[in-house]
Amino acid sequence: MGKCLTQGYGVCSVSVTKVLCIHLNIVIHCMSYWLISIVSFMLGGRLLDDGSYQLPVVAIVCNFPSPGVSSPPLLTHNMVENLFHEMGHAMHSMLARTQYQHVTGTRCSTDFAEVPSVLMEYFAWDPRVLMRFARHYKTGQSLPEEFAQRLCQGRTMFGALEMQRQVLYAMIDQIYHGKHPLDGSTYRYPSPCSEPAHSDTTRTRYSMQHS
Repeated sequence: MGKCLTQGYGVCSVSVTKVLCIHLNIVIHCMSYWLISIVSFMLGGRLLDDGSYQLPVVAIVCNFPSPGVSSPPLLTHNMVENLFHEMGHAMHSMLARTQYQHVTGTRCSTDFAEVPSVLMEYFAWDPRVLMRFARHYKTGQSLPEEFAQRLCQGRTMFGALEMQRQVLYAMIDQIYHGKHPLDGSTYRYPSPCSEPAHSDTTRTRYSMQHS
């Protein structure tokens, strides 16, 4: 087993507007599987006592697959999408301007925390964007337009199933946040000698899926 390589890159921009400071840490793993990228706050932005603003510092930590015998580390489209997703989180944290750092960037309401990252995913599914950076590692040839179009069209496959899942989530949300959503305890025990039944929340989702 070879050694794992770690490369760190710092990208800072302190211009007239003083926007951002981001660190990109890339780990080239010798393992056969790929782990998800994460975004970590190193320093949250906040308004200082002197009226200036403390610039946020954000780290994107990526686990990339190990290189092949005659090829560099190559990313699948799923990995690229994930990288764009995490960059959305990083941009959210970098561009946010709040008085207190514990509510800045992704430290916001959970419903909104994923909005910038999901929006960034759309760039990974845009043929015009893919063709600007996706290249053959040997020839340097850009991704052919026809292939890029076919790849991006695949995102709509099984769209009805995704819509069904979102409708289910919305229905459950209405039940949980309605008037008296749960009747009694979270867990129900049919009898002292029996095993605990599923929680009401689990039963609710199961009954809705099979109704």
